[in-house]
Amino acid sequence: MRFLTDWMMPEMDGLTLIQRVRDEVKSAPLILMIIAIIDDNSRQQVLEAGADVFFDKTIPIHQCGRLGFVRWACTPKLVCS
Repeated sequence: MRFLTDWMMPEMDGLTLIQRVRDEVKSAPLILMIIAIIDDNSRQQVLEAGADVFFDKTIPIHQCGRLGFVRWACTPKLVCS
């Protein structure tokens, strides 16, 4: 199982969502988070929350294929920015 989330959402932020999924889902999914804030502290928070991969929102959509959304499913803690 894999899923994609954003950090900034209306009712629950992505960090809280990831922590809940990690706590409540027995078969650990691979989690990709998209973030707009790309400072070192934010990156650390995303990884500590349990995201496997995160992408900076400023990556042009045409580069997503080159970065390999399949690759992220096999590479833990991949950082793309």
